Amino acid sequence: MIEDTNCPNCGSNDIYLGNGYNKCENCGKEFLLEFEEVDDNIYLETYNCLVKLKEAFFKLKHGQLYSCIIESEDDKTGKPLLIIPLAWEKNRNRFFILCCFNEKPKEDSEFLVELLKKSFETLKKEGKTGLFPESYKGQPLMCTTDRDGAVFSEVGERLIDFKEV
Repeated sequence: MIEDTNCPNCGSNDIYLGNGYNKCENCGKEFLLEFEEVDDNIYLETYNCLVKLKEAFFKLKHGQLYSCIIESEDDKTGKPLLIIPLAWEKNRNRFFILCCFNEKPKEDSEFLVELLKKSFETLKKEGKTGLFPESYKGQPLMCTTDRDGAVFSEVGERLIDFKEV
């Protein structure tokens, strides 16, 4: 989301960078900003293209802990990561995951149980800040899937090699 920027059509600040454009998530208006920055991160560009699809190529199981490899444009060697799929957006190739940073969460924690009950819309509306207790080391992330079995994140990372834990 772009900080301190509102949609010129409806005034919403729920705006996401696109592939050469910006799009208001509230009204769907696409527009350019005067200070448009070019991002040549191929993983981020891939995310922005795939997120427009009406359905996912595959779905990870809701609430299941997975180990995977995370790559970034700067580090293609990859690092291990634990994730938990939280919620899928209806009629769109986009979902929230919880990145656990290789610290296995307690399955019976009240926080995790409540988090898994939330819909995509609720998670998005509540935002990603303030959602987690200060002591919690996880991070929510919006992602999309591709036909090769990879997941691309909204921050320009690629996740591969998913294994149930």
